[in-house]
Amino acid sequence: MILEISDLAILILGFVLIIIIFSMIKIVPQGFNYTVERLGRFDRALSPGLNIIWPFIERKDEHDGTGARCADPGNPHQGQRNL
Repeated sequence: MILEISDLAILILGFVLIIIIFSMIKIVPQGFNYTVERLGRFDRALSPGLNIIWPFIERKDEHDGTGARCADPGNPHQGQRNL
């Protein structure tokens, strides 16, 4: 069975559309915030959960952890109680 040119074009177009749709969906894990750049400039922050961005125009940039942080990890007495 040989595919005609129109069938092959529809198959390739469908494959490209599926790739574009999957590249639009970004899942941000709990405890993180991602930044979105639109054409190289900050546009917005993505909160945890399911988010949608425009491929080729916007991109997901570095993530920022929002979990608990230690103020001074070099201080051995931090968090101890004075009794």
